[in-house]
Amino acid sequence: MASFESLLALASAAYMVGADDTPADATGNGRDATWAGTPAYTDGPNTRAFDLTAATLSASLGQHYGNGPLTLLMRLRLLTLPGTGYAAGQSTAWASGWQVRVAGNALGAYAGGAHSTALHTVSVDTWHSIALRIDTDTDSWMLRLDGANSPEIAFTGTPATDLRLDIGSRNGASPLRGYYAELMVLPVAASDEQLAAYDAGPSASSLVLPIVFEEALP
Repeated sequence: MASFESLLALASAAYMVGADDTPADATGNGRDATWAGTPAYTDGPNTRAFDLTAATLSASLGQHYGNGPLTLLMRLRLLTLPGTGYAAGQSTAWASGWQVRVAGNALGAYAGGAHSTALHTVSVDTWHSIALRIDTDTDSWMLRLDGANSPEIAFTGTPATDLRLDIGSRNGASPLRGYYAELMVLPVAASDEQLAAYDAGPSASSLVLPIVFEEALP
């Protein structure tokens, strides 16, 4: 049976901010975060969270693996609703890769040439559980919000998934102001059971265990 902890073990990269506020890759794979701006953290729903409420603050998370299936998991709490399209998470070259975006209260995504901008509705000051699943076997992607799956969206070109992951900005610009927690990149198209396990969050027992980071940022 899938659990949050089993997803963490599967992840090619994971960013769960420890009690000492270090945003290194919790998988030990060394894909540590770099910041645009001064690092800031706050309490999240289960663990500490990235505080990306400053207009100049975003995080770039390292390379992960070659092209193929991908699932991006995150918890997001918006400070404000953006007036136009802002990226919650994307590959650096999103037009050839993928993007999760917010415009007003609409949550959408882009992957492989297929763009759907209003699949779900998000709220301010609410922790949302978000998953983008890119399935290269079925040539489709799906965006999930708080346990609800969007329809499968077919794409015509395989999205590049071997690019750097940017969180809270669109290529370093247009920062999406909010809080981000428990980010994971999975090198698979996660099953609905696995996505439900992420939504449920870590067990209370796992939260008392130390998260070991390979390297802390200066």
